[in-house]
Amino acid sequence: LQAVNYYLRYSQEEQAVLEQENEALLENVLQQANLPVEIFNDPSLTAEEIVQKLEEKAQQTGTMLENQQSIGKNDGAEETLDPSSQNYDAELAAMVGEIYALRTSFVGQLDGLLQQAKAEYGALSPEQREKQKNSLASKYIGLAGSLEANCDSQMEAILSRIQKHLKENGGDTSLVKEIRKVYENEKALKKSYYMSMMSS
Repeated sequence: LQAVNYYLRYSQEEQAVLEQENEALLENVLQQANLPVEIFNDPSLTAEEIVQKLEEKAQQTGTMLENQQSIGKNDGAEETLDPSSQNYDAELAAMVGEIYALRTSFVGQLDGLLQQAKAEYGALSPEQREKQKNSLASKYIGLAGSLEANCDSQMEAILSRIQKHLKENGGDTSLVKEIRKVYENEKALKKSYYMSMMSS
């Protein structure tokens, strides 16, 4: 329903602004969770490269913390380093990385479906297009719905693990609610975008 609302109420330009606002909301969520926003927001990185960068950053930060702690102990000084303030939650970051990978995969598959639908429609004669338009639409809406259900299932599994991790480590579990909100907004915006593509 939210997707239909976006489609009917907002132009493509206005929807682009809403997407930017949703991205800003996601960035704010990452900052609040002390996660490396610069890695997640680098458009040149693939989902796999994001995960690799997160692993490298976790290793570098862990080594740096060990060295600083070792220096403090060798100097006989009290340890003043607070690992939680110097380090981000690498395990949480990895799970958020999985969400980014899921997002990339899902959008890629949807784009593939759109191209496939356009190709199938384009291969028909004008008479066949008129007759098969509704059945083609139903076919691809069904395929997109299956993709969405699969994506939802995977997302909920990741969010469940994030919730468990945050509870066990005294983290703020409201992060899960915020990520879910961003996810639902983005899904609605994507659906609206594909509706406009199919109708053009």
